[in-house]
Amino acid sequence: MRKTSGRALVALRGLDIVKSWYDFTHELITGRSALIVAASFLGWGAEIITLRALSIWMHISFGLGDFASYIEAVLLKGESSLLETYTRMGAIALLILTILGYVSYLLYHRKERA
Repeated sequence: MRKTSGRALVALRGLDIVKSWYDFTHELITGRSALIVAASFLGWGAEIITLRALSIWMHISFGLGDFASYIEAVLLKGESSLLETYTRMGAIALLILTILGYVSYLLYHRKERA
């Protein structure tokens, strides 16, 4: 007579879910490595350019050491005036885009009802 443990079945079900997500991600990424790396470099470049512009606007220095300090503040929850400004401006931009999207949604549906 074979008995199965409820915990073992739950663990196997969990592993099956993780495997299906792994397979999905693997299929999604396969053949797109160069595109992913290029997009990553573009993202880093955009962030560095934005940080440089903010540092000029804030009249503070921004060199390789300053960028390293910024990354350290991001990863280790340190303090950086550049990080605070970058985060604040990003939040404001996101708020503005959200409001614009909501207003355009309302206007579109208003025209649809008329």
